[in-house]
Amino acid sequence: MRRPNLALLTILAGIVGCTPRPGGLDPAPGQPPAEAPATGAPPPGSRGKIAADQVGKVSPVPAFQGGGGDWRISIRAVGGMRHDVQLRWGGTAHGAGGTARYLPAEAAPGMHRLDGTLYGADGDRAMRITLQRGDCTGANGREHPYSVAVAVDGMAPLRGCGELALP
Repeated sequence: MRRPNLALLTILAGIVGCTPRPGGLDPAPGQPPAEAPATGAPPPGSRGKIAADQVGKVSPVPAFQGGGGDWRISIRAVGGMRHDVQLRWGGTAHGAGGTARYLPAEAAPGMHRLDGTLYGADGDRAMRITLQRGDCTGANGREHPYSVAVAVDGMAPLRGCGELALP
């Protein structure tokens, strides 16, 4: 059996021990360690905000869930400024799906506006959805960060609470 050369092992150990770590994180003598490279995670405090170059191209409403005493709305972004909408009212007796488009020029700070169409068996109806940031107490007594108002042609206005969510 052949024994490894001690000199060769010593040289290899020295080379491996002196190799810089990935990302160049070895600090210079007497210096604090360098920061880790970016991981793609959002910076602290970003809270789901979209990048400046995406304003007007991507909706800041990725998803929303909300409603009132006898109605529910679910909104989900499907690309760009477009959204799928599911609306149920009268308990769960009536429901319809629709599409809406985010309108950035129409929204004031803390407000999101979406206009679109609710598709139903009795015909298509124009629909306007307004989400307003601010404390809102739901019909169940729970606090929510947004109020929601839904106006559909031919229906009584719907008002309630909800929250932005991840799709």
